Amino acid sequence: RAPATEDAAEAARALRLQTGARGMVIDTSPRPHRLARELAADLDALYLPLPNADAHRLQTAVAAATV
Repeated sequence: RAPATEDAAEAARALRLQTGARGMVIDTSPRPHRLARELAADLDALYLPLPNADAHRLQTAVAAATV
């Protein structure tokens, strides 16, 4: 699991450096997860913990975050 996590972090950093794009990591786990928060940091992305979110909550959160 650790190598996969590091691979994801490395890919996130490379993507951020290559594109300069901002992103969003939506964590739908029952409790906010440290690895999702770290991935968001590697992407320089917004981290949104939305435990057990349904489609409506996701749409509302994304719309509010992109205004």
